[in-house]
Amino acid sequence: MPFAYYARLSRAQQAIYRKSDEIAEVRLPQPARLHPTVETLTTALASEDRASVQRATERMIRGLTDALGVPPVKVEVLAARPHAKWGELHGLYTAERGKTPKIQLWMRTAKQRRVVAFRTYLRTLLHEVGHHLDYALLGLRDSYHTEGFYKRESSLFKQLVPESRAPVSSVQAWFEKSADERMARLARTPDQVAAALGTRRPAELARRPSQEAWSPT
Repeated sequence: MPFAYYARLSRAQQAIYRKSDEIAEVRLPQPARLHPTVETLTTALASEDRASVQRATERMIRGLTDALGVPPVKVEVLAARPHAKWGELHGLYTAERGKTPKIQLWMRTAKQRRVVAFRTYLRTLLHEVGHHLDYALLGLRDSYHTEGFYKRESSLFKQLVPESRAPVSSVQAWFEKSADERMARLARTPDQVAAALGTRRPAELARRPSQEAWSPT
């Protein structure tokens, strides 16, 4: 079912819209190769350092364009999002004749100036890359927000951040283990925590994922 603005488009524009709507995914040849880049981006956002986020974002987007065999796009990471009565601007893709296309992303919320959550940032990144792919990969003459467009964005996200298939131990399963098994598991915990936190900066360890949550420290 087309979105409401479809009726305001010309016949030529509607044809582009329908073509976009028919394409539900963009398959990456070897998505696992980009998983370390996703981890780098996660760490960069946690550091709250704009220069680090800029470098990680450039690497992420270049990895996507190289994997799909499309021309590169310039990237600029900015601080707090612009906002007005219509809301906050998360990202922006611009393409001008004779110039390299450009993606702008904002890493902090407009009012509270907090670094945006990783998943939100990555989805915004993929959204803007999606506009680039409409032109450079799919050969569309324009890039519309269609249901197919959002499905393609989600398909890229799921390939880059696959859901964990590891079974989650329940509380009951824990207590069904023998005392020796539980003690052995507890004995491994300090080393595992030290390994997970050992390379983190003090600012990262002090950061709360949300206002209601604990930080590592």
